[in-house]
Amino acid sequence: MPRDLAGDVSRPRAAAGAKLPEPKPAEPKLAGLEALRGAAALYVVAHHAAALNDWGGPLRLLTAFGQEAVIVFFVLSGFVIALAQERTSQPGFRAYLRRRAVRIFPIYLIAIALSAALAGTIADPRVRTDLATLLGNLLLVQDISSLKPGVAVDIFGGNFPLWSLSYEWWFYLGFYALWRYRPEGLRDRDVAAAGALAVLAYAAVPNQLALFVAYFPIWWAGARLAHLHLRGGPAPWSGFGPLALVAGLWAAIAALEIARGAAVSPGVYPLLPLRHALAGLVVVALALGLRRRRPGWEARRIWPLTSLAGVSYAIYVFHYPIMASQLFAPLPPAIRLPVQLLLVLALATLAEHAVQPLANRLFRGTVQRSGEVRRA
Repeated sequence: MPRDLAGDVSRPRAAAGAKLPEPKPAEPKLAGLEALRGAAALYVVAHHAAALNDWGGPLRLLTAFGQEAVIVFFVLSGFVIALAQERTSQPGFRAYLRRRAVRIFPIYLIAIALSAALAGTIADPRVRTDLATLLGNLLLVQDISSLKPGVAVDIFGGNFPLWSLSYEWWFYLGFYALWRYRPEGLRDRDVAAAGALAVLAYAAVPNQLALFVAYFPIWWAGARLAHLHLRGGPAPWSGFGPLALVAGLWAAIAALEIARGAAVSPGVYPLLPLRHALAGLVVVALALGLRRRRPGWEARRIWPLTSLAGVSYAIYVFHYPIMASQLFAPLPPAIRLPVQLLLVLALATLAEHAVQPLANRLFRGTVQRSGEVRRA
C-alpha cells in the first residue's frame, strides 16, 4: 500500500541556468484517500476472519468481497504513485526505484519471516516453504496457483495476501517506463494494446507475465485519476478505455468457457480476473461520481480510518498467517480473534513506526518525499 497522501508539490524541473518558478502552495493532505486505504485493509482482515472462522449468514455475505478490496488498493496505488512522480524533484529511475523498494521490502521481508515461522502451524495443503518458492517470492513473481493457472510460483508460507505485492512491484516498473519513455498521448493506447494482447496470450498459454500485463490497466486507471486530479477538466475517458477493453475480453473468455460446459466458480479463473477488472471499473466510476458530486471528498478526514491507514500495509501483509495459525486454536472463540487482531496491530505498529523509519534513514539517502502514499 502507498505512503503518506500528502500534497507537497516539489519544484519543477528546468533547463540548466533557467530560473525555477516558485513552488505552488501545498495542497491539503488527502485524508479521505487515507481513510479509504484504512477501510480496505480492515475489510480484507474481516474477509479472512469470516473464512477462517466459518462465519455464516449476513456476516459471511457482507465480507465476501475481499478480492474487490484488493482492487481498491491497486487503483489507489496507481493514483498515488502517479501523483508522487508528477510532483517529485528527482524523477530519475534510480531515485524512483529506491523509493519504491525502500517502501516495499523492509516490511515485506518481515512478513516473509513471519510466514516461515508460522507455516508449520497453518492447516492448509497449499502452504509452501521450499527454497524455490522462497526465491520466487523474494523476486516478487508469486501468485496463487489454486485460483489461476500458469502462475510462476506459489505464495511462500501460505501468506496468501502477498499475491498482490508481486503485481504492485511490476506495475511500478511498467508505470515508470511509460511515464519516462512514451509520449503522454500514446500511453493509453499502449496500455490498451498490451493489456488486450496479454489477456489473449494468457487464454492461449497461461503464464505469469501475461497476468501482470493483463492486470496493469486496473492500476493504470488509478494513474489516470491522478492525472485528472492534477489537471482538472472533464474526465479523460480514454484513460479508462484500457480497463474497459480487458474487462470485455475477460468477459468473452468466461462466456466461451461457460458455453463449452466448463465448471466455473467466481473465485477461480476465468471468472476471477473478470471480477477484478469489473471491480476496477466500479472503483473508477465511484471516484468520478464523487469528484463531480462531492468535490474535495478526498481531503476529508474520517477518524479512525485515516489514522489506521498509517499501519495498513503492515496489517495487510501480517494478518493472514497469525489468523490462520493453529497456535491460537486452544483459545475460546470469543477470545481468539481479539488476541490475534491485537497481535497483528502491535506488530504492524512496531514495523511501521520503528522498522520503516530506520529503513528510510539507511537507504533513502537524499531522495526527497514528494507526496507519495503508503502502499497498498
